[in-house]
Amino acid sequence: MATLNLGRIKPVFKGAYSGSTAYVIDDIVTHGNESFICIQAHGAGTQATSVAAYWTKLAAKGTDGTDVGTTITTQGDVLYRDGSGLQRLAKPASDMYLKNTSAGTPSWSALSSDWVRLGSGTASAAAIFSIDGLFTADYDIYKIFVNGIYGSSGGQALRYRYNSSAGTPQTGSNYKGVFDGSMWNSSSASSQQLGGDWNRDYFGYSNVSATADEFGDTEMTIFNPFSASKYTSSIVTGGGWEGNHIYTRHQRGSYNVTEAHTGITWYASSGNIYVPSCQVFGIKNS
Repeated sequence: MATLNLGRIKPVFKGAYSGSTAYVIDDIVTHGNESFICIQAHGAGTQATSVAAYWTKLAAKGTDGTDVGTTITTQGDVLYRDGSGLQRLAKPASDMYLKNTSAGTPSWSALSSDWVRLGSGTASAAAIFSIDGLFTADYDIYKIFVNGIYGSSGGQALRYRYNSSAGTPQTGSNYKGVFDGSMWNSSSASSQQLGGDWNRDYFGYSNVSATADEFGDTEMTIFNPFSASKYTSSIVTGGGWEGNHIYTRHQRGSYNVTEAHTGITWYASSGNIYVPSCQVFGIKNS
């Protein structure tokens, strides 16, 4: 019976091309990240894959890209594309936000606002409560909110002073202010308007109650506390509940010496005070 030679019935993968190997038709090799099939047998070292009479390209590689693993190298890196290719934007050293420039390139930028929360604090049975180091040249106006302040005994007068650059309360008869207030109970109401706190060494604001259930709330606006060329003035408004009385207080005051103040200290005329919450904000006026 005659024998019929069909030749190869499928291609044979030979791995990476080698000039020391002889190849026959339908051998497949890889070279330069591409693959080729032999279309004409040849001996070792005679025909490279670039010779079209012996090799046909099966699969061509695409355009070389960028190895992302060598572009972004550190935790927090951001990968982006500019006009020439992929680029690395390193993470910032502090809290910042990502913005897009007019040229279309992203960058980190510091958060800026006309109203910024600068700090907070609390106090429990403390002789004084001080917020210091928050008044700086960055802001000209400050808002301070004190919520639920109360004292260790009834009828204590709440007072405050500005802190010097050394962080200690400023004394001396330079606090000048006027005060008005109202009080209501179940049967009557009364109001007061006083030219008090003139030439004192503190600002007196209001009485504080003796328990957390009887409290006072205060909102303060302070102007130019860090300026050494302007007087420091303040507006203080608040109210609360004491015994069977609901009261409101309002004070306008000025510290009539041009000194830089870094903070503010509250205290009572006697005993201790409790401050469940105090929040300080800075406001830019330009």
